[in-house]
Amino acid sequence: REQNAWMRSGALLLACLIALVVSTEGFFHSALATASFRSGDRTQKACAARRGVGRCVTAPLRMGGAEMSDGGSRPAEENIEALIFDCDGTLVDSMPIWAENWRMTCAEFGLQFTTEMFFEHAGKTVEETLRIICAEQQVETISEKDFITRKDALVEDLIPMMKEIEAVTRVARENNGKRKMAVVSSGPRYMVERLLAQADLDSLFEVVVCAEDCLRHKPHPEPFLRAATLLGVPPERCRVFEDADAGCEAVRSAGMNLVDVRKLEGYPTPSYTAAPALKKQ
Repeated sequence: REQNAWMRSGALLLACLIALVVSTEGFFHSALATASFRSGDRTQKACAARRGVGRCVTAPLRMGGAEMSDGGSRPAEENIEALIFDCDGTLVDSMPIWAENWRMTCAEFGLQFTTEMFFEHAGKTVEETLRIICAEQQVETISEKDFITRKDALVEDLIPMMKEIEAVTRVARENNGKRKMAVVSSGPRYMVERLLAQADLDSLFEVVVCAEDCLRHKPHPEPFLRAATLLGVPPERCRVFEDADAGCEAVRSAGMNLVDVRKLEGYPTPSYTAAPALKKQ
């Protein structure tokens, strides 16, 4: 009889332990689910805060016929604090001349260069493009200094032919004094500042970031992030106007709002058939 009593007591104790375990497991599952929901909610809100919008989406955006893609909803105009512009092919209609300039210079140094190659490397520095071409064509290293010196000499008489692109410069002029503005270019400062002055644009921009200002260049986001830092504006509140694939990639990586100017109404269609005539200048 005493043994049966102990057995009943043991069974009761075991049942209580099982009930406690089940209850505890349910509590932990509930707590984990709640924590997971709250964590996801915080992540969503943080993402929205970084974008300056109420929700996080990744749909492509449009503005005036141009692609706008910053990885989030189109920010309200009041959330855009700064405008950043590329120079060549964005503010200044210089790409056909630069394409022919590259072809002529490469020919003198024994390198093949085509319009397709020009667009493939558009947005990169002269030094980086030259290194890539030499490697691809298995040409012994060419002096970058000699190449650039000759390249500048060949284009000197053609620089006055480089005019502003009104579809883009109109935006810059209309926002003068209303928003902070900068120029980000992979070109050397002496050339970028010359082109801006020639188009009477130099007074519009408080920050100009050029090739010598960065260790890494487009398609790396460093040039655009540096411009945002100098302007004192968060990346997500910057709108960037770009024409080159490398530049567009850099803008997206920087988390900024992109306007692909090639799709803007009134953007000029480059006429590369005029290149042979440029050679005779």
